[in-house]
Amino acid sequence: MPHTKITQAFVEGLPFHDSTDWYHDTELAGFNLSVGRRSKTYYAAAENDGRFMRVKIGRADVTKANEARAVARDILLPEIRRGVDPRSKYFDDTGDTAYARIMRGIRMSDEKADLALRGRRKKDADKVTVGHVWGMYEEYHLARLIEDQGPEKANRAKKHIAEQRRLLGGAEKYLKDGPPAATEDWPNGWWERPIQSITPELCYQTWRNLSRTRGRRTAQLFFTSVKVLFNYAVAKEEVQVSEHPLIIDMAGNGRGLPKGWQALRPTNPVQRISDIRIWWRDVDKLSVIPKSALKVMLLTGMRPSEALAMRWDQVDLEVGKVWFGMTALQKHLVVALLEAGMDVNGAETVDGMRADNMCVADVSDLAKRTGLNMKQVKGVLASSQAWINANVERANGEKGVDQWLNDWGVQVAFELLAMGVEAMRSVDDKIRDAKIVKMPAPKAAPKPRVLADRVMIEPGKPEDVKATKAGSKRHLMAKALAKGVTIEELMETLCWNKDTVSSALRTDMGALGLGVERKAGKYYLLFPKGVKSIPAHDADTNRAAALVAACK
Repeated sequence: MPHTKITQAFVEGLPFHDSTDWYHDTELAGFNLSVGRRSKTYYAAAENDGRFMRVKIGRADVTKANEARAVARDILLPEIRRGVDPRSKYFDDTGDTAYARIMRGIRMSDEKADLALRGRRKKDADKVTVGHVWGMYEEYHLARLIEDQGPEKANRAKKHIAEQRRLLGGAEKYLKDGPPAATEDWPNGWWERPIQSITPELCYQTWRNLSRTRGRRTAQLFFTSVKVLFNYAVAKEEVQVSEHPLIIDMAGNGRGLPKGWQALRPTNPVQRISDIRIWWRDVDKLSVIPKSALKVMLLTGMRPSEALAMRWDQVDLEVGKVWFGMTALQKHLVVALLEAGMDVNGAETVDGMRADNMCVADVSDLAKRTGLNMKQVKGVLASSQAWINANVERANGEKGVDQWLNDWGVQVAFELLAMGVEAMRSVDDKIRDAKIVKMPAPKAAPKPRVLADRVMIEPGKPEDVKATKAGSKRHLMAKALAKGVTIEELMETLCWNKDTVSSALRTDMGALGLGVERKAGKYYLLFPKGVKSIPAHDADTNRAAALVAACK
């Protein structure tokens, strides 16, 4: 169903079609042209209270396009929108012979058509209400949007149009106050008022009443809808409007709207800082508390409520950081990392987890545990540097990226677990996660303690043992573990930090098929049955020979 401006030249240039094609006029919503095998016919179509009606105007070879448009605009469409079927008046309205002649499709000149319709327009002008004109505007506006920007834009505009209709009084239901401009004589607001009765004086009175009873913003929205209505009526000439009622009351005599009626008045005007140096000198003159608060807000971007609610336990002067709390996704991610560590070593206390420092997981594992996608996990990790060490490559350049909790993150994770926060997000997380976990007061450094002896990794089967390259970091670690070594000594030997060493104890030794045991604070290498030394190959020895030599 193409939309185009229907003119006489356009109609005459259209070829006939085997099937009926419909053309919709972009200038007058509801004025249509059908083209079939042998004829071209004008129609007027509109809808009233969900009832669609299409009325034939005449054939294109008998009636000109301008005559058909005049009949549709001034006679048929207004009556259809009022719920009247024009076809029932063809022969009943014998007094209006000109109307009957036009409806029968008799050819007339432009002058005769205008004379015939002038009396009809004057007769029906007082019957056209605001609601009728708004219905014309809706059809026209949505048709233009569909033609120019597509149906998606038109669907989005329907919500805005429905709100404007509600302000004018065209909604089905209202609260007990009723439509904004409702009065005793007009309980439905302006919706049923004749459009000819809208005058500048009425606009002035309605503006004052709405501003006092409903507020200035409601009055602005109401008259914005009225402005749209009259702009359409004046531009399309579908309704004989004597004057545009939305004029500015410059003389102050009660005719029209006040100057600047469309401008918003902020309740709390914002005063911007024009010169930061002058502002800083003025702030230095204040007492210490407001001076410090203002400077902190300027330098950190805090909200006033955040600055006023800040506590000393949320500030770390040595690190230079301030914590305000955690988001819902950060809570789930921290708990997911803690559960990943528990799955590995089974530690159930803060001290035990900190000692092993094995709260390690990659992005894919965290996505499975929390129900988030990979992109969401990466975004939360980037904003969780206070609790999580993220984006650190694995040992020996292996593929993948590990994240683990720092000491403070381990403590927070246990607190969240005690509060009932789970790694997998549920439906009611948005309500439950509204709570903010505050940073506890900094505690004294824990006293060193002797770790319990246990086997951290069981050695694999002899056939699972793999050879490593002589002189590599993995080989150096295995040689040190074969003699017995502490975490600190491994850090010096490998030039790795504590977190990387702790992770490599499991990943690297497990990849070789070897085990690790902790005894009296030191870590020792465990060989599978039948393996007596570390299998290492070099340029002169291949992997198979290295494995054979390790078993001798």
